[in-house]
Amino acid sequence: MTTKRSLNKLSMTVLILLTRLIVAAAIASSIRVEFENLSVPITYSIQNDCNLDASTVMNDPQGSALKSGLIQATTITANKILFQYPLTVQIDNIIDTTANCPQGQHCLLVVSTIHTVVMPGGDDADTLEDKLVEGIKESFEDGSFFSSLPQDAVDCPLGIGLEIGYGK
Repeated sequence: MTTKRSLNKLSMTVLILLTRLIVAAAIASSIRVEFENLSVPITYSIQNDCNLDASTVMNDPQGSALKSGLIQATTITANKILFQYPLTVQIDNIIDTTANCPQGQHCLLVVSTIHTVVMPGGDDADTLEDKLVEGIKESFEDGSFFSSLPQDAVDCPLGIGLEIGYGK
C-alpha cells in the first residue's frame, strides 16, 4: 500500500511540475521583446587607377569583387564597434565624382547603410549611431578599414577619402 501511495504522490508531483512548465512556456512565448530598427547611412570616397568607375563597381562582374569587399570591410569594422548587435551592410549607390580627384584617377563616392537593431536596456539609437560613425572614421584613419578588404577585392591600389558623412 505504501508503494502505491508513494507512486501516486510521485505521479501527482510530476503532473504538477509538468503543468507549471507548460504554463511557464506559454507565458514566455507570449512575452514580446520589441527591437527598434536602426539604419545608419555612411558615405566615403575612394580613388583608383584601375579604370573602375561607379557603374563598373556597382554592376559589372569586374567591379563586383570591390563592391563585395567594401561590404565585407564595412561589416567587419561595424562588428568590431557594435560586437553584441546583429547587423547587415548594403551599398546603396556608388557615384563618380571629380571633386579633388587627381588626374588619371577614378574617384568614387560610396553610399552605404549599416542596418542594426537597438536592444532593450542597451544604448539608445543616437548613441549607437554616433559609435558607428566615429568607429568607421577611426578605422579609415588608422587603416584598419582597408586592411579588412579581402586581397582579391582589388587588383590595384586604392586611395581613401577621410570625409565620412552620415545622416541623422
